[in-house]
Amino acid sequence: MRVMNAGMEVFSSLNSDTYKHATLEFLATFHDDLATLGRDTTVSFSLNSTPHCLTFEKFCDCFGFSTTGELEITEEVILEASEPWRHIFVHRNLNYMRKNSATIQNPTIRYFTTFLANSIFAKGDTGAMANPEMSIICSALYPNMQNRMNLGVLLIEHFRR
Repeated sequence: MRVMNAGMEVFSSLNSDTYKHATLEFLATFHDDLATLGRDTTVSFSLNSTPHCLTFEKFCDCFGFSTTGELEITEEVILEASEPWRHIFVHRNLNYMRKNSATIQNPTIRYFTTFLANSIFAKGDTGAMANPEMSIICSALYPNMQNRMNLGVLLIEHFRR
């Protein structure tokens, strides 16, 4: 249900093998022009030495993300996305960037953060939470909330690093 609320049911239902060299090639060749073109951006990358190019809309569709929302990630938007932390964390400390996701009270949400860390964000462990993870969790917990952050933009920024 949480995966569906976040708009990720398409991605999470796919069963495909992943390989380290394919991931490295993807990340090494990933390029976008989001800063200059906005919603008209294209995302390009290579897999198995084959170049690919997707529109922003198609990129978001691959993950089941909406194409609406802010394209610029501001502090105000990040604070809005961190709102669920006060409800899911055991000790009520609002600084999720320094806390381990294992301290999340609800086992379903804790499992969802593990899914995000291991599948989307390719983290070695689920340690400290990051803005993209909290934004997706916010979308999952509050599907009807006016979430201004565009999850496709967060993912593009993450891949760009």
